[in-house]
Amino acid sequence: MLRGMGRRPATQPTHAELDILRVLWARVGRLTCHRCGKAVSQQSSEQIVHEIQQEFAGKVVWGEDLMELTFAGPTIANIEGY
Repeated sequence: MLRGMGRRPATQPTHAELDILRVLWARVGRLTCHRCGKAVSQQSSEQIVHEIQQEFAGKVVWGEDLMELTFAGPTIANIEGY
């Protein structure tokens, strides 16, 4: 009997196999929102702002009417590449 013939094949994938699966899934997979199930697509910053304004138009938050929205985020400074 040949050595290793009685062993069961490995079921754990190698790094190369995982990389192939990642590339395949990125090509054929469809990204959807985990909450509502809508398809996720690439949007410009203007499209994102417009969508948020449409969602919150006429709603009252913290007792104030949302006439103007302010978007705040972290500032990246002194980092190579930015």
